Amino acid sequence: MTVIHTETYLTQDPVYNYNDNSAIFTVALSAVSIPCHIHRQENLNYLLENEVRSGDLVYLRGVFVTGGANDATFIKVQSIMLRTPLKIGKKRKMEDIKDENMSMESLSPPTSTPKPVAPSVSKHEDYLPVDLSFSDYYFMVSGQAYCLLDSCNSYQQVHGTSCKRNIQEKGHLLADTLRQLHRVYNDLMVNGMNRLQVFNFVNTITIFIKTLKEIKEAFPDDILPAKVTINSKVPLPTLIYNAHFNEYTIN
Repeated sequence: MTVIHTETYLTQDPVYNYNDNSAIFTVALSAVSIPCHIHRQENLNYLLENEVRSGDLVYLRGVFVTGGANDATFIKVQSIMLRTPLKIGKKRKMEDIKDENMSMESLSPPTSTPKPVAPSVSKHEDYLPVDLSFSDYYFMVSGQAYCLLDSCNSYQQVHGTSCKRNIQEKGHLLADTLRQLHRVYNDLMVNGMNRLQVFNFVNTITIFIKTLKEIKEAFPDDILPAKVTINSKVPLPTLIYNAHFNEYTIN
């Protein structure tokens, strides 16, 4: 384990797990996105109160863990502080963050850790409503992951590749994200539709599909079986899609 102190950008919105009071997100270290795990209540409160999101600049202190469970690599966060400038006395809004980040980028762009583009979670064209039960939906997205990983594994066995470890880590992230997706959906069913849980669901599946695309891009275009594709849009159950885009009122 190595203690790490760094100032860098989030490359993934925090995904909260209310069952065990934790959150995960990724940050940019050089050209690599590293998963971060948060369990301390004061840090979770800080993320929520300041609405920390992908693209925000943060100061991070934690323990860099390698060779842990499933040979995973991640940062166990001990403290986090937002460096993105805030307008005092105002609640943070996505438009404010975009304007502030653009100003920061024009004044003093980082050299060692380039600012990643924050993923959009508000454009209709980035998402695709699918009229499926959650069970069918879950098997659809998990089937995509299984098919892709199985195809990549077969390719590696025949051709060999230097990105095997990286793909394994992304495979672990896919499995964790699927479990989180199931938990978030269960929370929605228990607690009813609310904006935070809907945002959590959309953010979680967005991370999942983004990870699928990153894996696919590391291999030849024809890595998948004939006529099997991964849609460029993020699929959402119709109920979640309508709630996310405020096509009916939620709490």
